[in-house]
Amino acid sequence: LEMEGMGLTSIFLPSNGNIKHLNCQRNKLTILPLFYTSLLTVVASKNNISELRISPLPQNLTRLILPRNKMTAFPETVCDLHHLEILDVSRNELTRLPARLFWNMSKLRAVDASFNRIEALPERIDKSVLESFFLQGNQLTELPAAFLMRSPRLRRLNL
Repeated sequence: LEMEGMGLTSIFLPSNGNIKHLNCQRNKLTILPLFYTSLLTVVASKNNISELRISPLPQNLTRLILPRNKMTAFPETVCDLHHLEILDVSRNELTRLPARLFWNMSKLRAVDASFNRIEALPERIDKSVLESFFLQGNQLTELPAAFLMRSPRLRRLNL
């Protein structure tokens, strides 16, 4: 579903729709409701999103692309998206990432959380397949002790 650059301030779609790809970037959204269980990809960059509502979970979501918004917090329910491969929350106002982001996220290969206000990373890392992690432009002073040891596939780390 393509809704790019339409000046939308809200999205109201039937919850029983079979929407697989949602592109709503370059609008004026403040709340992004992800009520569509069939979603595979969401691209919602360059909005004013401060709140993400996820219920019921789109269990097969693989890409969640939300850069250049106004999010200060990210819902823990994102950690229940077990098919998520790519997460981009760069250029928001996040001060932390969800505590469970690196627990049993067996397909999460790339995270871009650059240019936020993140001061620390989640301490627990378990079964990480993370290959790319972008964190430049944050307020980090250190990485958790086990981060590199428990991220054997990590090839790109940008601090």
